[in-house]
Amino acid sequence: MLKKLLREFIRPIRRYLFKKLQHNLQATDDTSLIKYINIISQKEQKLETFTIEWLDTKQQNQLQILNPEQQTYSYPPQDMNSYNEFSKKLVIAPSVVSYHFNDAIVNIASSSFLYDNTIIIEKIPNINPHNCNYSSGFLLQHNEKHGLISINLASNAIENGIFIGGNGSWNYYHWMIEILVKLQFIEKLPNKFHKYPLLLSEEVQKIPSFIESLNLLNSQSPRIFLKNKQCDKIQNLIYISSPNNLLFNSKNDTKQTPMFNYFRSESILFLRQNFLKNCTKNIDEGKYPKKLFLARKNNRRQYNQDSIFSLIEPFGFTKCFMEDYSLCEQINLFKFATHILGPTGAAWTNLIFCQKTVKCLCWMPKEIGDFSAFSTLAKICDIDLCYIIFESNIKHNMLNSQSYTIDPKSIQKWLELNLKLIK
Repeated sequence: MLKKLLREFIRPIRRYLFKKLQHNLQATDDTSLIKYINIISQKEQKLETFTIEWLDTKQQNQLQILNPEQQTYSYPPQDMNSYNEFSKKLVIAPSVVSYHFNDAIVNIASSSFLYDNTIIIEKIPNINPHNCNYSSGFLLQHNEKHGLISINLASNAIENGIFIGGNGSWNYYHWMIEILVKLQFIEKLPNKFHKYPLLLSEEVQKIPSFIESLNLLNSQSPRIFLKNKQCDKIQNLIYISSPNNLLFNSKNDTKQTPMFNYFRSESILFLRQNFLKNCTKNIDEGKYPKKLFLARKNNRRQYNQDSIFSLIEPFGFTKCFMEDYSLCEQINLFKFATHILGPTGAAWTNLIFCQKTVKCLCWMPKEIGDFSAFSTLAKICDIDLCYIIFESNIKHNMLNSQSYTIDPKSIQKWLELNLKLIK
C-alpha cells in the first residue's frame, strides 16, 4: 500500500520534470542532458533523440530537380490605414526536388522522417534555424542538432510510396498550398515511380473537401491512407520537397516576418486553374451570395463576431461557415463574391479563386507580426486584400487560445470606402 502511494506521489513529479527536460531540448546541445532525457523517457514513454540532417544536404538521395530555385517576393499585410506598395521582400524559393530513400520511417503527420538513424527535416532557407520549430507528429521537439522522436507508435511496413503528407496535413491551408500541390510534379517522376501509391493522412478521407480536392487533381494513382499516430517503414520512399512553404511554428516568441514563407506563382496558378475548370461548369451564379462574412464555429480565437455581423448584415453580407460547404461550393462562393470580410485563418486560402474585381478585408492582431501568406497569395492572383492590424494585448504564444475584440469603427470605415466601388 505504501509503495502504491509513493508511486502515485512521484508520478506527477516525474512527469513534470520530464516535460521540463523535453522543453529544454529546444535550446541545448548538451549530450549529457540528452542522454538523461533518453533514460527518463524510457520510463515515461518510448522516446529517443536523433541527430538532425537537413533535406537539402541529402544530394546522394536526389532523383531530379523538378523545378529550379527561383527568386520571388513575399508581400507583408497592408494595413488599410498605411498602405505601402513597395514593402515587398525578396525571398528564395528553393528547388523542388524529388528524393529516393530506402527503409525510411515516416509519420504522416510530420514533414520530417527517420533515415539511416538520423532525422531528416526540410528547412525554410530564409530564416535563422534557431527560430524555427518544425515539430509535428512524432517529432516532439528539436533544436538545430538534435530532435526528440516518439518511437512508441505501432510500425507498419509498406513496400513503395510517394509521400503526400506532413506538417498541417489536417489543415486546409497547409493541405492545399503546400501538400496537395505536389501532385503537379508526379508525372515528372521517372516512369518506374508512376505506379507507386500516394501516402496520405487518414484525415484526407475524413474531411470531405480534402478527398474532393484529391479526386479532382489525381484520380488515377493508388492510395494508402496512414494513421496520424502510427509510424510506417517505407522500403522505397519518394519524397518531393515543398513548392510553397510557410514555417509551421516559430520558437523564442519570434514574430512572423515576410521571410517565413515562399510561394511559386506557377504552383498557385496550377491550383487556381485546375479547380476553377472542374468546379465552375454549368453553375447558377445567382444562388451564391455576393458579400461573404467568414464566420467561425469553434472556440479558438474567439472575438466579438456577433456584433461585427450585426454591423455588416444590413449591407447584404451573408454569414458563411466554410466547413459546411463542399470544396466546389467554397470555390464558387469565392469566385462569385464581390466583397469578403473575416479574421485571418485557413478559409482565406480560397481567395486564390476570386475574381480580380473582389474587395477583401482581413483582420489580425499586431502581435502576430507580418504574417504574409494570404497577402502574398492575393498579390499572386491580383486580388485586392487589405488588413486591419490591431493591438490585442495578448502574448504572442497565446494568440491561438485567447479571445480578442475588434473595433467595429475600423470595419465601418472600410465599408464606407469600398461598398461604392462595386455595384
